[in-house]
Amino acid sequence: MKRILSRMLVAAAVLMVSALPAFATLVVNGGFETGDFTGWTHGGYTADTDVSDWHVHTGTYAAHLGPVGSDGILSQALATTPGQSYTVSFWLQSGQTLIDANTPNDFHLSWDGGVIFSLVNAPLFGYTQYSFVTQATSSSTTLTFGFRNDPTYFFLDDVDVSPVPIPGAVWLLGSGIVGLIGLKRRMRK
Repeated sequence: MKRILSRMLVAAAVLMVSALPAFATLVVNGGFETGDFTGWTHGGYTADTDVSDWHVHTGTYAAHLGPVGSDGILSQALATTPGQSYTVSFWLQSGQTLIDANTPNDFHLSWDGGVIFSLVNAPLFGYTQYSFVTQATSSSTTLTFGFRNDPTYFFLDDVDVSPVPIPGAVWLLGSGIVGLIGLKRRMRK
């Protein structure tokens, strides 16, 4: 009985390790730690958009996004696997103040052209993490942030896109169920 239980524990430990994410983030310079937009395509209205050490979530730098009048864009093409699920996460702060409460702002996130997150006329809020699970349909997926904030800024930091490790989790759950069934049968004898 002890030998079987020991083997089950070793198998469960191996499966737990296999359930851990095998890949680092797909995003280049997601924390803007190069001090600029290296790895990103910067388009749309680019005025009042930069990387600075002011209003940072972690590390030394964050993106400051404050175009007036029309949207700026930050995008990055990511190497993805069709059918694979990905977790997309980022930290965002709105610099909107009470004085600026009636001025327009918008912020949105698109995954391969489809909007998966949108804020319009957002009030002042501190750094908040947003996280979504989405699926890739091709071997290259474009992650795009669009933004405008009259006359202040959104602050963006710690952008991450990582594969969801579902296969390992499924194996872990299945092995646990099989182990419990085996243990129950063994105890009946």
